[in-house]
Amino acid sequence: LLAGQKVKTVFDVGANTGETALYYRRLFPETTVYSFEPFPVTFQELQTKAANDRLIIPLQLALAEKEEIKTFYSFENHVTNSLLPFSKEAGAYVEGMDDLSKSEMLQVQSTSLDLFCQENGIDIIDLLKLDVQGGEGKVIEGGQEILTKKKVRAIISEVDFVSVYEGQTWAGELLQMFAEYGYHLYDFYNFAYSETGQVKWGDAIFLPR
Repeated sequence: LLAGQKVKTVFDVGANTGETALYYRRLFPETTVYSFEPFPVTFQELQTKAANDRLIIPLQLALAEKEEIKTFYSFENHVTNSLLPFSKEAGAYVEGMDDLSKSEMLQVQSTSLDLFCQENGIDIIDLLKLDVQGGEGKVIEGGQEILTKKKVRAIISEVDFVSVYEGQTWAGELLQMFAEYGYHLYDFYNFAYSETGQVKWGDAIFLPR
C-alpha cells in the first residue's frame, strides 16, 4: 500500500524486542521508526538491536489515553505483556503458558499519541502499528487530534475476537472507533485459531477515507 511512496515516520507501538522495527527499516530505508516499549527487559533487547541504526528510536514508554504512571502486567511469555490483566477466559485461548495467574506488576510511564507528536514536532505518521495486547482503544483515545485531521496515512493493528484481557478493545469496537475518525477497514490478516477452529485474533489494516 505504501510501495513507491516516501515513508518518513513509522510508529511501532508495542515494539517488544525490536523485530518489527528492523523489518520496517528494511522495507523503508529512509524512515525513522519510533519504537514504544515500556517493559524494561524487552526494552533493553530493543535498545541492543537498535544500537547500530540511528533511525530506530527506542522509547521506554507506553502509549495510552494520557500522560501518567500506569500499572503494567508482565507474564510468563513477554509477548502477552499488557497494561491490562488477563481475563478469566484467557486460559482457553492463550497457549504455551503454565499458569496464567502468574504475573508481576510494575509501574511504567505512559503518554498519548497527540502529546508525543506535539512535543516532538511530528505532523504526519506514515504508518502506525499497534500491538498493545487489548489496549488499542486507549491509544486511539489519546490520538484524537491527529486522527481527526487524518494525519496518519495507514494503520495496522492487532484485533481481538475472544476475551483475553480485562477491559480489552474488541475487534468490533476497534472498527467502530476508527470509522468515527474516518478510517475504513482495508483487510484482515494473520488470523490465529483455537484448536476448535474459532478465530482468536489477527491483524487489520485501516486507511483514511
